[in-house]
Amino acid sequence: MKLIPSSYDVRTPPGEKRLFEIFRSQLSNENWIVLHSLAIAEHVTQMEGEADFVLLIPGKAILIIEVKSHLSVSITSEGLWKLGQDEPRRRSPFTQARGQAHSIRQFLRKTMPLAASAVPIFSSVWFTEFAAKKSIPKSIEWNDWELLDSTDLVNPKEAILRTIQKAVSQSSYIKASNAITISPRLCDEIASTLRPKFDASLSSFELSKIRKTQVSELTREQFTYLNGWKTNRIGLIEGTAGTGKTFLAIETAARAISEGKSILFLCRSETLAQYLRSAIQYGRDSFIGTYNEFQNRKDYENLFEVLIIDEAQDLLSQDTLLTISKFLQNGIEGSSIRIFADYEGQKIYDVPDGRPALKLLCPDTFTFELSQNCRNLPSIGSAALFLSGRDGLEVSYRRADDSSTPELYEYATFEESVKLLSDAYSKLLSLRFMPEEIVFLCEETPESISHLKRALELARIQIKLFDPTLEYQRHTTWSTIPNFKGFDACCTIVFGLESEIANEIDPLIYVSLSRARDRLVVISKPKFFSKRVKGVTKNG
Repeated sequence: MKLIPSSYDVRTPPGEKRLFEIFRSQLSNENWIVLHSLAIAEHVTQMEGEADFVLLIPGKAILIIEVKSHLSVSITSEGLWKLGQDEPRRRSPFTQARGQAHSIRQFLRKTMPLAASAVPIFSSVWFTEFAAKKSIPKSIEWNDWELLDSTDLVNPKEAILRTIQKAVSQSSYIKASNAITISPRLCDEIASTLRPKFDASLSSFELSKIRKTQVSELTREQFTYLNGWKTNRIGLIEGTAGTGKTFLAIETAARAISEGKSILFLCRSETLAQYLRSAIQYGRDSFIGTYNEFQNRKDYENLFEVLIIDEAQDLLSQDTLLTISKFLQNGIEGSSIRIFADYEGQKIYDVPDGRPALKLLCPDTFTFELSQNCRNLPSIGSAALFLSGRDGLEVSYRRADDSSTPELYEYATFEESVKLLSDAYSKLLSLRFMPEEIVFLCEETPESISHLKRALELARIQIKLFDPTLEYQRHTTWSTIPNFKGFDACCTIVFGLESEIANEIDPLIYVSLSRARDRLVVISKPKFFSKRVKGVTKNG
């Protein structure tokens, strides 16, 4: 099946998302073409319109599907349609869907007269969220076959073909015309006519803004959890990379400050601390920084009301809890506390697990698991879990995959590593990613840093150290893997991994591979992934 486009916008209604995913997963072997969200500039009944889905099915017909995500439907005493919480309207969804079908037929008559006169085009309304057939009675105003509902999601192919079959049997215009068989080639021609390919496109800068905005919007949707946690004094929020922990920690801090409360916001990484201080407006009565910085300060004028810890798996222990407790107005046992951590995937330092001590000191601790990855494409997130030995974790992905896959390259000599690095960077630029969307990552050892800098110099790639205080870097950057924990980039090139893996589970690998939102390239010495790539296709 061809899905055009191959992904949907974050603002797509839930019913359309549901059908999109069903088409992609359950009907992938069909030779159908599905156009999603087809704008109709010349609509027969209104200024403009949009067809949610246009299905071009070889040997059958063209079916336009109008999707309704509402949880209820009714007709008022005045004959108006009431869909969910929307304002009542006179125009029925069936009339809306037919208008889209007529508009498409009229357009094809101008551009492909033979196809428009002979190819059957039908429309239907799909209520995806409930069993609408039980609620909507029979009427002279619509045909039974025009209505699909949640029960049809069990076998969508059968439901679609049944709809077309009934439509054909009841359609007088099909019986009266010399209907032709819609071939796969004709489907391609119609799809190209309705949604042509052309070179004029958004600039790389505009695409960059869109990519970043989409991920930010998905992550901000996680803010809804904050309202549900209000009644809990202390919460331990756990989640894998990309689930929005740092975003939630920052929003928690911002809300507490807006309520006039003083906060103590701690993390382990100085790079992350710099970012947090630049992202949050706070006064002298609050502290944001690393735990080491906090220990070294002696000028506290008052105690803190709210404690927030991010990346807690790297600093939280019984000793740190007891130390911190002294600086909270009501101690660890009575203060408002939010702790964000990923013990399963990103514990890269040898710090005792602080969760037992936390629950011993605070029996009322509630634990919440964030399981929706808002950052990575599924192919990147899955690769990060698999190659780090964490593929047993259950993670769902908010973003839809495109046609890309993570690329793993191996080199035998330094010269070969420079060539791979240069080619990978050039390829990303050719795919219209901006230079500032690309980050190079390496291990923390002096040898790895020197190796990366020398390779970049030979490849003539201009680069600067990643600056966590800048929203837009304005240039390609580099960072060590530990210092980039807590951050992400549109594209990451993980370079110069050299040490052979000793442990089946390696959190440093998970951290390095899970930073990429859209494209991931890994360049390593041979056998680095030898214990993990069985069944995985390697490039190079």
